[in-house]
Amino acid sequence: MGSRRDAGVVGHHYRPWSLLFAEDPQPVRQQSLIRKISSSRPARPTATMDVIPGVLQEVGKLCLKMKENEELCRSLHARMTLFWEHLTQLTTEERMAKESLLFKYHILVTKILEALQKHSKKHLFIRVWSNSKVVAEIQKFFEGMDDLFKLMGIEHMEAMAELRPMIERGFQKLQEVVADPKVIRIELKAENWQEGVVLMGFQLQHESKSETDSHSVEQLELIRQTFHRAESILAEENVPMPLIPEWFIPRDDVDFDNEDFFDSGAYATAHLGTWGKDAARGHGTKLVIKCLRADEEQAKKEFNRECKAWFGLNHPNVITLYGACHEGMPVFFVCEHAKSGNFVTFLETDKTWLWRLFYQAALGLRYLHEKKVVHGDLKGNNILVDGTTAKICDFGFAYIRSQSVGLSAKAQTDAIRWKAPECLLLGSQEPDPETNPRFASDVFSFGMCIIEAFLGEPPYGLVDDLVIMEKVFKGEEYPRPDGLQDDEWELVERLCDRDWQTRIPLSDALDQLKSFADREEAEKKPRAVDPVEAQVCSKCSANMSIDFTFCGKCGTSLLVAKAV
Repeated sequence: MGSRRDAGVVGHHYRPWSLLFAEDPQPVRQQSLIRKISSSRPARPTATMDVIPGVLQEVGKLCLKMKENEELCRSLHARMTLFWEHLTQLTTEERMAKESLLFKYHILVTKILEALQKHSKKHLFIRVWSNSKVVAEIQKFFEGMDDLFKLMGIEHMEAMAELRPMIERGFQKLQEVVADPKVIRIELKAENWQEGVVLMGFQLQHESKSETDSHSVEQLELIRQTFHRAESILAEENVPMPLIPEWFIPRDDVDFDNEDFFDSGAYATAHLGTWGKDAARGHGTKLVIKCLRADEEQAKKEFNRECKAWFGLNHPNVITLYGACHEGMPVFFVCEHAKSGNFVTFLETDKTWLWRLFYQAALGLRYLHEKKVVHGDLKGNNILVDGTTAKICDFGFAYIRSQSVGLSAKAQTDAIRWKAPECLLLGSQEPDPETNPRFASDVFSFGMCIIEAFLGEPPYGLVDDLVIMEKVFKGEEYPRPDGLQDDEWELVERLCDRDWQTRIPLSDALDQLKSFADREEAEKKPRAVDPVEAQVCSKCSANMSIDFTFCGKCGTSLLVAKAV
């Protein structure tokens, strides 16, 4: 197996991530505060002074929900409040003079609010797994407050060393809680307990491989004890342990803004983010995180199956999967970021290497077929470009896509323009060998992608979907777009053969696509000047076309030579 390597889902399968964890109206109000304070960056002092009191109040409430780290968080809140009291005593002119300091405080309190909102809702098992990380994050906030006090010219409240007793007391409290089997049994009855068990099991599986992990020996031992207690109770009650797959990525290891997505589709929202692992596994580079709802047992099973299949794929013309999180809501996967966009947007402005890109995409499609993966939804925006390389994405998620389609008629009709005729003959809800997407169906869709590229818009343009269906079932051939040469159009016609049994195989199409790409490249190369039609520069002796007035090498006028 290789190393780890796009509004949301309709109906009940997707809700904005900010609402997924809203157990009561309070978190929604906190999100409103975060948006309010964040939207004022960079803030004028008066604007910041207006929102800070509300944030401090919310932070104070959240401290009470931080369980074993309540004391530590209340100390942090006290320090935040003291600094705010000093700020309120400044005159307007003094505040203006310290605008940059006020801005830094503004940013810090926002981060603290966001962090506490996130951590205060965690299940006990997740708190056990993440405690050292949470404490380290809170310590960073203390350091940030200390820096602000120093910049303000005020002696800070207490040395960082004085935090140690609070941290130790918090850890001892956590140890006492998980030592009680009754507590473990109660937590195993709670909703989404599986994610915490998976996280603890994942940590124990990888502890020897992680040289930079922040877990101490004591923290690891607590994780081990808690995991084995949960495992024992589950075995006693004949409840299966949740899956801990090799492609699993902990939710807290991925950093992105769940409300800021760059694309959305029938079953997911796509975000840019980073993955907090070492450089060999994506750290320091932008990655794509796709979130979706899989709140039914069958959906989870299919998500796991399809992630396992994708994780085993490794080809330069197929988007790489780094991993996924299958527990908790929403589930998500982390994949490679193709920085140049998709075929639709890329080819709108640059068709220089169109056939080379289509040849590369066909190589990726052939690889999928060799791995027994049917794409099932091939269209221009599902072929991405990274630099000068085409990469296929959004393949194989048949179950999740079908659930989304079932909830939205528009999702079904959107894909009609690329679908093979055999896939439009939906006579029943049950899978049918005659109507099920197949490898040949992907070949038809690939041909429609070529038509899309030359049209500069989706096939059939603004034609109504019912009219499209009527044309397809009547056997009408798609009209030839401008720009396609005879042999190129002949290939497209064979790709889009209505009969899947006589449709050109992808292997044969690849040979022709390669010849088109080679011809394209040859046409782009500078043409050598025929010596018979050349003139020689009198200064540098370079051969130049007889149409040139100046030497293309040294700039000397060629008119003198002609006069002679």
